Amino acid sequence: MIVMAIGLLVGGSGVVYHFTSPKIELRNLSQASFDEFVLQLPSSRVSIGPVGPESFERVYFSPQSRDGTVHFTLWSGGVVIAEGERAFSAEGQLFRKVGVVIQADGSIAVEIRH
Repeated sequence: MIVMAIGLLVGGSGVVYHFTSPKIELRNLSQASFDEFVLQLPSSRVSIGPVGPESFERVYFSPQSRDGTVHFTLWSGGVVIAEGERAFSAEGQLFRKVGVVIQADGSIAVEIRH
């Protein structure tokens, strides 16, 4: 009985973690593959790759300790395909989602939602 209760507690905390933790959702709408997508957050770095055609990836990251700028870069064949930046606030990071969409032409749309 105690083991079952501990299992439910641990399993339940994992579910809560996935719903509340900040995350990046990368969606490639193009037919192209890319070597790597890099997101440089104020206090950490996330690399996703390779990125397949018409793919979706979700990566959780640690809450950031400070405000700053998010820099993003899409790489293919050692060449930067697209890059840019967005402001990032360390306030209210529960449920934070950085949505990234690679369009059919290789351009990137980035939205930071709370």
